[in-house]
Amino acid sequence: YNGMNTENKNIGKFIVVYDTIVDGELCHKNEDETPLLFDSHDEAFKEIFDDATSMLDGYSDHELKDYCEGVTPAMVQRMKELNSGTDVEAMKQFMKENPQCNYNDEFVLPAEGFVDGRKAIFTGN
Repeated sequence: YNGMNTENKNIGKFIVVYDTIVDGELCHKNEDETPLLFDSHDEAFKEIFDDATSMLDGYSDHELKDYCEGVTPAMVQRMKELNSGTDVEAMKQFMKENPQCNYNDEFVLPAEGFVDGRKAIFTGN
């Protein structure tokens, strides 16, 4: 069991999670392979928004069209404007309205509820 809920120091902390087909749910980690913890949901979400903004801003307009379906240069510009501020609620609202801009399909979970490598297996039933 790779859950983090047995460590009291993680209660009230948050992590950024992404889901992979092969390895299941994973999180950002420190150099020593421990999960990167954030003190609040908003702090963790800001990390997601910052990462997505950086990745999308690295594409040319042509590359955006080819590799990031539904993401426009105007959206990236708006993300940069939001990212330079501190209004996390506006960032959340932007991502809710434009889920295609969540470049790595990341989400925030409470650290104590995270299980490294958790997989959902769908059957035909």
